[in-house]
Amino acid sequence: MATAKPRAARAAAPGARRIVFTGVMAVPDDYGRLRIILLERFADGAPDSSWAMLARELPKVGPDYSVPYEIQPADDETRGIVRVTVPARHRKHWGPVAESLRGREVRVEATVRPFRFAKPQEGGGEAEYAAGVALDLAMLEARAPAHDI
Repeated sequence: MATAKPRAARAAAPGARRIVFTGVMAVPDDYGRLRIILLERFADGAPDSSWAMLARELPKVGPDYSVPYEIQPADDETRGIVRVTVPARHRKHWGPVAESLRGREVRVEATVRPFRFAKPQEGGGEAEYAAGVALDLAMLEARAPAHDI
């Protein structure tokens, strides 16, 4: 009788980067991704530069390159929205956590996942590719106020 080898914990791909940002937890989108609203300032008045860090660390390198955020010009409060994918194997855990944090300021840690796939072609022409980066959730927690850090 063969014994099963213990499985090693799953690790991100070699060279995978992690990124940490803050914002306000919003309702999930139609695809089940978490949506985080990026702010200019938090409720306690502390500035939040997560929107600038995302634009710097995950630049949109071309018109067909997909990034997981939308940055908008500054208004009174918001600067944009970030979409974070919850890996299927972790949805049972992170779903209720995200629901309990809805409307609250959160700190998010995510793994940057580059992707590239062929777009469907009609007529068998030369393949076109869609490329970009996505964010996979690694950690989600309530943001500690600046004076508690």
